[in-house]
Amino acid sequence: MGFTIENYSLFGLQPQNFYVSIRGCFNIEKNNIPSPNGPIWIYNIRYTVYYSSNKGQEILTKKEQYFNLEQLPEPADVYTAIYDEIKKNIDVNNDLTITDD
Repeated sequence: MGFTIENYSLFGLQPQNFYVSIRGCFNIEKNNIPSPNGPIWIYNIRYTVYYSSNKGQEILTKKEQYFNLEQLPEPADVYTAIYDEIKKNIDVNNDLTITDD
């Protein structure tokens, strides 16, 4: 499971497409944050993002990332939440063509 970025540009250069995946591995930690009204529970989601030129090709680079959720998705589809977070961070201006796997 992953997605392809079809029109990525870096410093005005147009490299090949990039395939982005998490390779099925993530970690969830439940933490509490003290507050005057009692603890606030958050979920810290850690995962490693893998970038390759195409699906099934050699990995070009990888990066460990994380984000927090106040509650887990219902139904418990953590993969979709992770991919949505990755896309949001990669495509801040919403101008890339991203094709889901």
